[in-house]
Parts: sequence; structure tokens; C-alpha cells
Amino acid sequence: FLGRITDSVMDVEQRMGLWRFYLTGVHFAIFVLLIYLEKILTAKFNNKNWFFFLVALLGIVGYVSRKQIYVSLAICFFAFLFYNKKKNLISLIFTLVGAYLGFQYLMESMSDLNTMTVEELESDDFIRTLASSFFLFDFSQSPLYFLFGTGMVHADSPLGQLFAYYQENYHYYTVDCGIVGYYTHFGIVGTFLFMLLVVNVFIKWKRLLVWHKLYLIYNCIMFQMAFWGNSYLGLLSFILYLYIVERHLEENNACVINNIQLS
Repeated sequence: FLGRITDSVMDVEQRMGLWRFYLTGVHFAIFVLLIYLEKILTAKFNNKNWFFFLVALLGIVGYVSRKQIYVSLAICFFAFLFYNKKKNLISLIFTLVGAYLGFQYLMESMSDLNTMTVEELESDDFIRTLASSFFLFDFSQSPLYFLFGTGMVHADSPLGQLFAYYQENYHYYTVDCGIVGYYTHFGIVGTFLFMLLVVNVFIKWKRLLVWHKLYLIYNCIMFQMAFWGNSYLGLLSFILYLYIVERHLEENNACVINNIQLS
């Protein structure tokens, strides 16, 4: 429960009326959720698949991040509509009822958090939009900034103290700006190179497993909310994802070659 450096042993963080299970690396809970979601969609009914799927979903809910919860539920609903090969009516009804009850339970808490956020900021403006606009156009006018960004910034450096000033006084955090936050540190060049990896996976779309596709869709939705390139664990999960996809494609190629040779 103590996922922040400032937490004390006796001070468990609460958010939206819930004790927050501050799971380090929630991206891996997304992995488990989508892997077992595919098993539910494509295999016979299995209690183990549902168990691990629900454990991952509870981990995401316990993380108590609105964006993670909303997008995870949306992806599950999308998958049942478009990737449910079994067309299992019972599973679909079970999921829809569960999603409805979950939304009913969470909506009041989500509304309370939205109200608290507005009150804290003393503004109706969406702070992420303001911060993104600032880091895109106002933070620096140097051509080098637009091309290469600031690089990784040490907290005690003058530039690190400048970032801290904007965080403390304006609530402008680069990690809250999605892909704009990544651009802030690595510029157009770094962002373009990063996105080439994503495009390369999209090119192989037809050869991907269902959960590979759902993971891409999930991250594309999160581009401007929680870009995975802005955290070490987010990057680690993406590297693992690229490795898993590459191994899958290699195994498929090997199967094709073997079938050709046998024929």
C-alpha cells in the first residue's frame, strides 16, 4: 500500500474513499488482464481464466486511477463486442452486468474526485491540457529544445529546479502530459524514433494475437493521459511487449517454413 516515497508506515493513502493499493508497475496488471481476457474470449469456460482476469482487474481498480480504470473497462467491453469468437451469450451477459454494477459503484467516487481536483486547482480548465500547451510552446524557444528536448534532468540541477518550480506553483508535471511529456525530454527526434517501434508493430497487425492488439489499442488511448514512455516501469513493460510480439512472429514464421518444407 505504501507506493510513494513520502508515505509513512501508519499513513496508508486513500483516494476516492478507497485505500489505495499503489501497485508498482500497474502496466503488468494490464498484461495479465489482457492475456486472460483473450483466453476467456477464445477458449472454453475456465474458472482459472476468470480468476486471474478478475485479480488483475481488482489490482487496476485498487490502483485507484480514473484513467486506468475507465480505459481497462472500455477495452474489455470492446473485446467482447469485436473479438468474442465463441459468441458466448452467458459470458457476455455476465460481463455487461458486472461492468454495470462496477460503474455504479465507482461513479460516485469518481465524481467526488473530479470535484476535489477542480477545487484544488481553483479552475475548471483541464490541467493536463494547460501543462501540455505550456511544454509544447512556452517552456523554451530554443531550436535545440524542439529537436532534442531537455534530456533526462537531475533534480538538483538548475533545470531540475525549474521543473520543480512549475510543479509546485502550477501543478505542471511532464509525466501527466502523455506523449508531450516524453517530447519535452527527448524532442521531436526522440519521439519520432520511439513511435517508429509502435508503427512497426501496427504494420504486422494481422499476425498479432488478440491481446497484442488490445494492448496496442489500450496504449493508443493513453497517449495523452499516461504515455508509457514517461516511466521506467512503463518502458520496461513496453520492451517486454515488443519481445513477446517478436517471439510470436518468429514462431509463426518457423511454422510457415516447416509447413512449406513438409508439403
